[in-house]
Amino acid sequence: MAEPSSDPLVEAGTLKELEIVVGAEVTLQLIQMFLDSGAERVAAVRKAAEASDAAAAAEILHSLKSSALTLGARRLGRLAQQAERFATEGAGDELTALGPALARACDETTRYLDEYREQLG
Repeated sequence: MAEPSSDPLVEAGTLKELEIVVGAEVTLQLIQMFLDSGAERVAAVRKAAEASDAAAAAEILHSLKSSALTLGARRLGRLAQQAERFATEGAGDELTALGPALARACDETTRYLDEYREQLG
């Protein structure tokens, strides 16, 4: 399954708006929380999918989706949303097939947010 090409990796405007609403310090904390847990969540989804634990995968994906979209990470958020739907529908093969794109989007988002954090901090 291909990544949604119409979704930007990260909408910088969302991050700027977040800074205005909650301040730079809280924005930095939210970014750091994502940096600390994003890759771990993707690995946990893969593990849950391999164990055919759709409920665990859906729960993790819901959290990943929320974190991503809060930070403007549209591509990752949409992929996590799609994967969450597959998990809740019991579509394990589709969920597994989406795994590499999810991991790639998480890696790219992590690099982007790490650079953004350095510029902001």
